[in-house]
Amino acid sequence: MSDRPAGFEPVLGRRMFPLIYPLAGLVFLAMAVFGGPGDHRLVFVSFGLAAVSMFSTPERPAMAVVAGRAVLRYRPWRSPVGRFSFLLIVAGATILWYGLTADVPRWFVAAGLILMLGSGFFTALLLTGISRHITFAEHTLHVAYAGFDWELPWEAITAVATRAKQVERGGSYLQIVLTCPPSAVIDRSKPTARARQRDPEGQWTIPTGAWTVEPGALAATIRFLVDHPDQRASITPKQVRAMLTPPRGSERARIAQQRRLDEYLASTDPTPHKNG
Repeated sequence: MSDRPAGFEPVLGRRMFPLIYPLAGLVFLAMAVFGGPGDHRLVFVSFGLAAVSMFSTPERPAMAVVAGRAVLRYRPWRSPVGRFSFLLIVAGATILWYGLTADVPRWFVAAGLILMLGSGFFTALLLTGISRHITFAEHTLHVAYAGFDWELPWEAITAVATRAKQVERGGSYLQIVLTCPPSAVIDRSKPTARARQRDPEGQWTIPTGAWTVEPGALAATIRFLVDHPDQRASITPKQVRAMLTPPRGSERARIAQQRRLDEYLASTDPTPHKNG
């Protein structure tokens, strides 16, 4: 029996990942096993593990329970980018150590130092976001990230939409846009955060990259709680976790098959035609 409340529609989405990362990782690991001097194999292992860590795994929400309510947090070490960045620090430290102690070209020292410091700086940036949280309270949705702090009453949220935000170097990421009158929102944001706010009046944007969660599942969960006020008081943190967790492969296949069947039945005319 599903932990999700009745009526919740799970998010399917596309389950894709770039093959180049795990393939590159396997190549480095193969080089560590079958080729190169023994002293250099640790470098290949470090790069191999870093590349393999980019394998996209199902997003499992970092949930906590505070005062009996579900709280979604951000944990960068659960994401492929966080794992990759940390293991690059290990790879950089390994290269630096070889450059200082082994009979290798001297550029190993500079390369290892640059890689270690660069990855360390990026990892530190990722860790600055661990205070972000979304609290699914009974009466409000409390969102806090990057200087923004909003408490939006469920009853005042009139629409939940998603949009793709284009980035300068190509590509995009998903944003969740909530429509809610400003007069109903408790806004504790810092002045610097308000200064960079670009939303139209009455719209509040939540960037999905700020959380360790599948974007579509987060949007669907918020939309469900907005549309089903009878569920807010009784919903449990366990149910919220289940709603934020994308369906497993077998469940995804069953849901997709049921949707195809429903679409087929809807496309046919159930009324029998009479002759004559």
